[in-house]
Amino acid sequence: MPFTSKLIGPCVITICKRQSSNWKTVTENVISKGQTNKTFPNYVQLGDTICLNCYNGIVTRSTVEFQQHALEQSCHNVPEIPEETPMDIFTDSVTFLQGVEIITDVLYKREQNKLPTIWDFEEFRTVMESKDQRLKSFFDELYLSTNLRRKSVSTMEKVSKQLVFLCYFICGIRNMFVNNAKRDLGMYLDSTGTPNSTIDTLATMGLTLTSLSISYHKDSVSQKHSATV
Repeated sequence: MPFTSKLIGPCVITICKRQSSNWKTVTENVISKGQTNKTFPNYVQLGDTICLNCYNGIVTRSTVEFQQHALEQSCHNVPEIPEETPMDIFTDSVTFLQGVEIITDVLYKREQNKLPTIWDFEEFRTVMESKDQRLKSFFDELYLSTNLRRKSVSTMEKVSKQLVFLCYFICGIRNMFVNNAKRDLGMYLDSTGTPNSTIDTLATMGLTLTSLSISYHKDSVSQKHSATV
């Protein structure tokens, strides 16, 4: 969309740094791209004026800063609840406990069905939300807790994997049979020659299976492989 001298600021974006004097109008295209990039704040309306810097952050560069800002606005935009309204009628979100219960149940069923561990955060989130859409608020809060505005894209890729392991870790505390992530980590450490004493120490912390369990799993895999060859 070309610049026009007829537009006059200020920019409606609340985190705008006021460093640009070039303006753009919020069009349906801007809204569509911003929503796709997850950078569009929900308070911005069609026809509003934004500066070039904010336009680039929302549409062109899709910056982490604007992603967090949009997510914060989404999480904080909670309607006021009348005192006489029963709380149990609101089913579009879950508490932390409810979220852990739901995710644990999904992971347990996946592991019983021999489905692989999910290490990608977006895939993990998509799978969980497909089972219960109320988990969106749970994952929004989890993502915001990482303070992503202060992290680079490469750092956030690492953090995303840590968030997935955190989910497995918490669910493993709730249900000891949700342990595929611990098994995978233990198998990796074993393959790199990590001493059993180290693996067992990590197992005590709840991060891996014990070295004995890993040896049993290796033998089981080997036997199944021999039976199919």
